[in-house]
Amino acid sequence: MLIALPAAAQHSSAEWDRCEGARTGAAVPAEARIGYCTQLIESGRLSNEDLGSTYTNRGNAYSDKGDHQRAMQDYDRALGLTPTDPVTLNDRGDEYSILGQYDRALQDLNESLRLRPNHASTLFHRAQAYAGKGRYDLTIRDYDQVIGLTPKDTDAYYNRSLAKRKTGDAAGANADLARAKQLDPNVDK
Repeated sequence: MLIALPAAAQHSSAEWDRCEGARTGAAVPAEARIGYCTQLIESGRLSNEDLGSTYTNRGNAYSDKGDHQRAMQDYDRALGLTPTDPVTLNDRGDEYSILGQYDRALQDLNESLRLRPNHASTLFHRAQAYAGKGRYDLTIRDYDQVIGLTPKDTDAYYNRSLAKRKTGDAAGANADLARAKQLDPNVDK
């Protein structure tokens, strides 16, 4: 999850874009994003809010690179600067889920949703955490909301099909898988 940073007078929008990962439509590799974000962090010119956003973006780059320990450190730093940022709570919650720490993931994701209700990405991440805990009823409920908000979300249909299969709803699972394949024929390949 990338977040937009305000373009401060001290930094060009290109610097922000590179840290964030957006540059003229081309993705910036994780290692490069880490470097750009580190330069911004070390500049000493960022407000606490901008510094928190920069730590979150660097945490996302570390996560993309598979360096989960450093990602968590940056998310924690960001939340130390901006304790109620729903974007960082979402990203850290997703990271906890990746690490199999589902209860901690749910704490962050629930708080993110309290601050920013009905956010599709956060609901999607919470569904994944519920699935990790084997709570397929809650998994399906959250994917229902994601699909209501983003009706062409192939991953939500596909993942909901998996959850429905776990509950014994073969017909519902097949219907969701068919819809996912309709949206993306390569969904389960």
